[in-house]
Amino acid sequence: MNPAKPTALKVIEGNRGKRKLEPEKEPQPKLGLPQPPRWLSKLAKQEWRKRGKQLLELGLMTELDEANFAAYCQAYADLQEAQAIIDKEGAIWVSKKSGYAQAHPAVAMKHKAMADLRKFSAPFGMTPSDRAGLHVEKPKQRLEDLLK
Repeated sequence: MNPAKPTALKVIEGNRGKRKLEPEKEPQPKLGLPQPPRWLSKLAKQEWRKRGKQLLELGLMTELDEANFAAYCQAYADLQEAQAIIDKEGAIWVSKKSGYAQAHPAVAMKHKAMADLRKFSAPFGMTPSDRAGLHVEKPKQRLEDLLK
């Protein structure tokens, strides 16, 4: 079963199901981009500022989204860091203990970060499949304006 889509995403996508939109029945947290948590890495904070601003303009970022968005940003940074290690040291390494070639531990870190990135970006409509059929006319409009 797919999780319910927020009204803002349904409006942006054009309400393909043609179901009645009842935003008044959906919690409406205040739109806003909170400060990034202190524990985020430098790369994650850069992503926070870049993507957070874009999501806010679409009306998809609220102050309640801090934890999920922080997880997305850190996964993004972890992916970059794992790839940097692989670029420097290679994807295969030889164990000093056994002498066998095996995948570098950074490869597993990369795959985990990729899975986390997908999981935490989906609720924000940040993947091609999540925004398939997107019909954005005025991306800076607030949800209340779009529903009028």
